[in-house]
Amino acid sequence: MKTRLLIILWFIVLSLLFTSAGCSAASTSIQTTTNAIIVSTTTITTTTPEFTPTSTSTTVTLVFVDIEPVSVSLHLGSTQQFTATAIYSNGTTSDVTYHVSWKSDNTGVIVSGMGVASGMTLGSAHIKATYSGITSKPALLTLVDSTVALTTITSTIALAVTTTTPAKTVTTATTSMTTIIPTTTTVVSTSSTKINPATGVYGNYYLGLVDTPSGIIGDDGCYDDTGNFIVLINNKNAANPTYAQLLNFLQSDTTDKYPYVFTGLSPGYYSGTAEGHVDLTRIQKIIDGKAQPSPPDICGDFAERLHNDAEMAGIRCAYVSIDLSGYTDPNNYGIGSNSGHALDAFQTTDKGLIFIDDTGIPSGSPGPSRCVKTVNVAVGQAYIPVSLFPESGWNSTWDNMGSVTDMQVIWDGKWNN
Repeated sequence: MKTRLLIILWFIVLSLLFTSAGCSAASTSIQTTTNAIIVSTTTITTTTPEFTPTSTSTTVTLVFVDIEPVSVSLHLGSTQQFTATAIYSNGTTSDVTYHVSWKSDNTGVIVSGMGVASGMTLGSAHIKATYSGITSKPALLTLVDSTVALTTITSTIALAVTTTTPAKTVTTATTSMTTIIPTTTTVVSTSSTKINPATGVYGNYYLGLVDTPSGIIGDDGCYDDTGNFIVLINNKNAANPTYAQLLNFLQSDTTDKYPYVFTGLSPGYYSGTAEGHVDLTRIQKIIDGKAQPSPPDICGDFAERLHNDAEMAGIRCAYVSIDLSGYTDPNNYGIGSNSGHALDAFQTTDKGLIFIDDTGIPSGSPGPSRCVKTVNVAVGQAYIPVSLFPESGWNSTWDNMGSVTDMQVIWDGKWNN
């Protein structure tokens, strides 16, 4: 009996020992497997950190806005293109010229939404650009008299202004230009100091009257308060904009914010040439920034002012005259059903010809704060403007003004034919 009990106890002890050893082995095996997983996880963390919570993602932020040129001299009545570049924390850059807010500290210098500066008075101005809350360091724009020649300084050679004709000055420069400074020791420009009454030319600008088959158009006018003609100020350096550039310009221009004032003009007569009745002294002062155009009253004035604002900002623009039938005269001005209207057109490089109606609304009348409208203009088609910058609470589609019976797109106008 004792022997049997001992055998049973021995088997129990062996069984316990075996079970303990097996558990220990299993535990070791599990620990080893766990360690392997940890090692594998460590490897994943090293090779693909973007999938691990311990990785650090890089956030790209705007750190600086740079504008060029940093220093430039400009003849009165000329224009200067500034460019803006956004510099980011990862070293990348982006051209944001048409997305920044441009500002000049001199009221005699106007900077359009496209970065084109127009010099109107002698002196200097500091130009800044702001983008996403970051403002650039100021660029220096020095305005000099048109009789002072400019020398372009580059890293390799200095080139002076040359004159091919009294009406056109050509400046030669290289792409390595760093700055331009005024000098009186080089070739002097022979551009006229006054508007040439025979040609209408003044520096980089030339004048034109709106000449149609039915005669030269005369409205109240913003620029010629003596002869009451629509005077187009054209810029030799103006270019067709992209659609984005056009939008930026229209957003910054304020012509549409003036109220419409019906003046009830009737056809008139004049002796001699129409050009002989235009007050060139006043127009020259406006170009030079020494005077401001009169506020627009009727549609022809609005179209005239937007045209001249665009050209002086370096954007090519056309004055458009149309005839309408079926006009309903919603404001009871006594305008007949067969009437005329004026607007502007821009030949964009990416979206073709864009018609813009910038006429404001009568003072005291309810309406949106911006009256910039686009229209699909075609003979035989209804003239229905649509707000280019819609505002909450206002219908973006304006009233039907009637059907277009005739239209003329006038790019420069004519001066003494």
